[in-house]
Amino acid sequence: MKIKRDYILAILAVYAIELVLAVKLENKDIVLPMILITWVLFVGGAAVINCIWLKKFLKKLESLGTILTVEKNPDKYIDANKQLLDEKISPRLKAIIMSNIAMGYCEKNDFESARKTLISIDTKRLYKKFERIYFLELAYVNFFLEDYEKGLHIVKANEEKINELRNDSTFEPFVNVIYVFKYIAEKDFVKANELLFITEQRFNNIDGEIKYLKLCINNNEKKNISSLVVNFE
Repeated sequence: MKIKRDYILAILAVYAIELVLAVKLENKDIVLPMILITWVLFVGGAAVINCIWLKKFLKKLESLGTILTVEKNPDKYIDANKQLLDEKISPRLKAIIMSNIAMGYCEKNDFESARKTLISIDTKRLYKKFERIYFLELAYVNFFLEDYEKGLHIVKANEEKINELRNDSTFEPFVNVIYVFKYIAEKDFVKANELLFITEQRFNNIDGEIKYLKLCINNNEKKNISSLVVNFE
């Protein structure tokens, strides 16, 4: 957030007054401390203003989630997030909004648009805490696009970060989902089925993912058996 024009003008006005006092006052020794104190107060004030604004903005961003969870309207969610991109915000906040937009595309099963949105994000601009969600989401869309090689690479390269999300009830089911995909990519169908069974028993909010994973395991097991038969012959 940029400091508002009125706030900057107020700073300049105070400094102008201090300069006038510096000329008129006989005791010049108090001028430098006055300027220093003023600077500290204004910097502190700017930090407080920024924190208040950021808190309100993040609350607004979080409130949009009900459009997906309650209204079940991904198009409206995508549009609402795109409108926030027009505001004067930092690249780090824009990265969060872009991730939300990708999430909206995932809800529409438009995983190609979701991937394009995610890869357009400059990962150097990500908040460290947000990196975990970003790489989880990126692996998720690649697996759903059946790009197992890329999905597997993302999981292996960011395994420690992604696993930290197991402590978050919102993301824990999706960590399991991408690990089932990981086992499918590694052709370890025993582990894939075991984790899928556990996931199905524990979580009731990812029925679509569960059904798709069952299909993926079944199809990939058949492919694997076919390739073994061909090699044997």
